[in-house]
Amino acid sequence: MGRPGGAALADFFGVTVTDDAGFEATIPIAIGGVFVAAVVVVTVLHELVHGLVFRLQGYRVSYGAAPQLGAFYAAAFHQFQARNDTILVGIAPLIVLDALLVPLFFVPIPVVAVFAFVAVLFNTLGAAGDIYLLARLLRMPRGTLLYDSDIRHSYVLYPEA
Repeated sequence: MGRPGGAALADFFGVTVTDDAGFEATIPIAIGGVFVAAVVVVTVLHELVHGLVFRLQGYRVSYGAAPQLGAFYAAAFHQFQARNDTILVGIAPLIVLDALLVPLFFVPIPVVAVFAFVAVLFNTLGAAGDIYLLARLLRMPRGTLLYDSDIRHSYVLYPEA
């Protein structure tokens, strides 16, 4: 259990007070490990949530990485996807993971709270593209279908007016 107040951070971060009344904080290697672990875990979980929602709606899911795009993905290649299904797939990781992780901010174990904070930060940053897709989908008419032939080629089929 950490010390009360700001002193609890001293258990997690190394703090050195200098002679000129300034301070210098050093981050031990452990915090770097927590940071990397949070990014890796939340990236995997983010894509798994996309995939789970796809599967719950009856789609076959492919997972992968696209280094040329700097992205990981869960996709329903070679299947027509309903606009409303895709809206649910797109927003799910932001809602589900952030809702599960935010309560961990209040756990009195600094490493858990920091892990949760970094995970929420990267999940939300990772959802930026999902939010952009959501904004585009919401402007499309009901009945619109999407079709991904591969990671670089997607098609939108609008219903007849």
